[in-house]
Amino acid sequence: MLDLGRVMAVKEQLQTAADAGSLAGSLEGVRYVKVRVPDRYKRVCGVCCSDDGTCSCCRCKTYELPDVVVSGTRVKVWDKRGWEREAECGSCGECCTVYCGKPVVEAQWIEFPGDAEQVAVQTAKLNLPADVKAPEGGGSVDADVHSGSDKGKKDPLAPSVVVKFSGWIKSMLAGSLFKADELDVNTCGQSGTFFLKLSSSGRQTDEISPRPQPG
Repeated sequence: MLDLGRVMAVKEQLQTAADAGSLAGSLEGVRYVKVRVPDRYKRVCGVCCSDDGTCSCCRCKTYELPDVVVSGTRVKVWDKRGWEREAECGSCGECCTVYCGKPVVEAQWIEFPGDAEQVAVQTAKLNLPADVKAPEGGGSVDADVHSGSDKGKKDPLAPSVVVKFSGWIKSMLAGSLFKADELDVNTCGQSGTFFLKLSSSGRQTDEISPRPQPG
């Protein structure tokens, strides 16, 4: 009973360490988006001036433009409206304007930097209980990053970071008859990296100039 209670207590502490490690790793994830900007056209006009010196745009011509697809980090492409710059929406000079339709989010995904596993492992190790450290015990911490599909198969754990601990603690009854000297203590923790669902009609697109009738 003495060893059983100790194992349960150590496993609870190990679970905290594994969860802390997986959370730290998951926070390293970077959100990416792929955005299509449709219904683009350029309106180019000449400049007409009256006798009193007043000038205005006139004799306008309209040119259809192809859709533009922009991929990159969500912060750069969506939050900071990078799609708008890449599609050249807005003024293109005097009496020249490029009009764009509302952007469509075609895909969203998570990518983890190369050190995500190391961050997860180091964080877990910092939180390990003394019972699993030498000379009272031992073990190893491993981390796996799940960022997406693997060889064409969808990864059910993506996007997330999984931390596993495999080890042992020294039995308080070591050397006793029929008692094991070492007690196995294994656990794992998983934390996911998620993103808000971006809508093609969200507040980020409300400020786009409405498409006028060609004139």
